[in-house]
Amino acid sequence: MLMTDDLSSAFPGISTIEVDYAGRQAELTLHDGRTVMFPMEHYDVSPILSSRLDITAKTLAMNIRAIGEVVVEIAVATSDDEPRTIVYLDQLHWISLAKAMTGKSMPQEEKSAALQLTSLVDAGNIILPLSGAHATEMAKAGGKWRRDLATVMLRYSRGWQMLSPLSIRAAELRRMFGLKTGKSHSGLPTRSEVFTLEPRALWADTPAEAWLPRIGLPSALQDTLRRITWVQSLYAVLAEEAPSESKQGRDLAQQWAQSHYELALHMRGNSRAQLHKRSLTRLRFLTDMQLDLANAAAASGMTAEQFYEWLQSDAEHDLTALPYLGRMREVIHHRLSNSQDKWEANDLNDLLFLSCAAGYADLVVSEKKFGGYLQRVNRQLGSPSPIVANLSSAFKLEVLARFSAEVAHSSSPTTPDLP
Repeated sequence: MLMTDDLSSAFPGISTIEVDYAGRQAELTLHDGRTVMFPMEHYDVSPILSSRLDITAKTLAMNIRAIGEVVVEIAVATSDDEPRTIVYLDQLHWISLAKAMTGKSMPQEEKSAALQLTSLVDAGNIILPLSGAHATEMAKAGGKWRRDLATVMLRYSRGWQMLSPLSIRAAELRRMFGLKTGKSHSGLPTRSEVFTLEPRALWADTPAEAWLPRIGLPSALQDTLRRITWVQSLYAVLAEEAPSESKQGRDLAQQWAQSHYELALHMRGNSRAQLHKRSLTRLRFLTDMQLDLANAAAASGMTAEQFYEWLQSDAEHDLTALPYLGRMREVIHHRLSNSQDKWEANDLNDLLFLSCAAGYADLVVSEKKFGGYLQRVNRQLGSPSPIVANLSSAFKLEVLARFSAEVAHSSSPTTPDLP
């Protein structure tokens, strides 16, 4: 994670850097108050019109066409865990925030909670991270409603992201198998690794080192440019108004959902399957991540015989001890045991991302049905991360209620102007 001194050393003697992309010029403000202006070559980062990097505050303010100014954090002061409370919102509740901000009809209690939540972000009390699920689900929308939703998500996430569940899955498996063989002592992902400002955290398809600029710059400057490039690219894409859903991805998710529903029906109608439900649901769970399992087992030095023994005797216990995969495994079991529950394509996102957030965030505001499964699993496994189904319920819990007095004594939350 980028340190304060690294950001300052990337631009020694400079307080701020303002760039006018349309006007093709930049202005540097030095520590002594002097300013230096110089022309730039054409650099199109549409729809971003201008930006202002504040070296001291470690923030980047961007003026985005049709949205206005949004501010993101580029780095934090230390590599220690962020002291702010992490609240993960299902897309449904990001939509609630957007409705509250635009004055759309919604229950007053939910609107009040939405405004309180944004006030806590503004006050620096909480973090509302974005995830890959938010990005892919927003891609289905278009027009003004997508712009309104993007405006709220970009303003209140402030550049924070949840690490891809696929990356966390691989890390948890490496840790689990490493402990079995004694060949690795790597820890589970930390809170500051899961909720991060690191570039490309949303995605698991490109190694971070492969995305580094290769232009021979000092490492601190190179890292800062990497962060700025990433956040500008992400925000520019999310600010687009045209829908861009992948038909192939949607079809694959639907096939995945159908296969789970068919297994649930088979288990209901087969008396022998009923006797072996745990084994069948575990096999289904492991099948979906067989490549990661193989890679993690091989990296730990586990032999084929040892892996087979693990499958037969220790898999159930070891998997349920993992913060993310333990929850995902139990939700799959309970859902497959309920043949009345129809599986949908979007269940894949819920299973991957909400299960992951439940293992690492301070609070998860879920959609109702999946949240019910997570609450059941939390009672079974124990969890410090409460799950609620709406924003107003979140403020009845200690994790947010402790901030209520601060919000009440500040100016009353108001609805910010949206473009």
